[in-house]
Amino acid sequence: MRSEDTWRVVGGAVALLIVAGLLLSTPSMIFVRKVDIVDAELRDSGHSHAVLARMDLGDPKALKAIPRTLGAWNESREYDYDNVAAILNTNVLLSRDYQRDDVFQPVNLLVIESENVSSFHPAPVCYRAQGYDVPADEGAVVTVPVPNETWAQERWLSAQEQNVFAGNLSAKLLEVTKPGPNGTVAEKRVALYVYLKREDWRVTDQVTWVRLEMVVTPDTRGADVLPILGDMMKEVVPNLFLFKVTEERTLGESLVDRFGVGGAGLVAAAVAIPCWPIAMAFWRSRRG
Repeated sequence: MRSEDTWRVVGGAVALLIVAGLLLSTPSMIFVRKVDIVDAELRDSGHSHAVLARMDLGDPKALKAIPRTLGAWNESREYDYDNVAAILNTNVLLSRDYQRDDVFQPVNLLVIESENVSSFHPAPVCYRAQGYDVPADEGAVVTVPVPNETWAQERWLSAQEQNVFAGNLSAKLLEVTKPGPNGTVAEKRVALYVYLKREDWRVTDQVTWVRLEMVVTPDTRGADVLPILGDMMKEVVPNLFLFKVTEERTLGESLVDRFGVGGAGLVAAAVAIPCWPIAMAFWRSRRG
């Protein structure tokens, strides 16, 4: 085999390996993509889920689209916290009270987003800064049932794929109290919240805090309030994000699935093109 044919074989083999690698790779392996993670902690708690955001959570106008009626919950008041946002160096994008007929106190929905991750403090730190006493364990990770059927028919799911989300969302339940005179409790609040973290190569560059909070009597336990907050959380979640499937199709499978015979032809052509100089080199060699 002549020297120039040898180089054709080497070049064709390298090109074939590259094409095969691309066709057998998933989109997330090829493209650098930002990933949204929902978690009970700012740091990785081990209970996180990859999600698809329904909207730009950094856009106040987009968040206004969250319904004013969520299941059995109806909006009773909306707040304007622009001055608080300036103090916290974050964007307070949404703060609403929702009322349910059989619940005496309203539940406040608060959504805070910040791209300045270094200034975004965990919830216990924020409560302490406001004069609340926070338990030493800083709350507990709890399970909130969120029915799967809420988004089972979304377009990005196919009938053959299984949703990795099993119907239970991990969130943080935190009880805080504000001390009164003579060792009394002047105020008690129970909060249920999650963090939505946007990551690029596992580096968090944007955080959104989604919190539900309720004012309760001093003798009320957080466990007693959890079913109420959880009921509203399961209504809020589907309006903010969807859970993703774990399995991704390869680029080759995606082309065939989307374009049918045409996609199969594209895959065949992509493989045949680097094979052509190899075949020609061997044919020339056999002919002497």
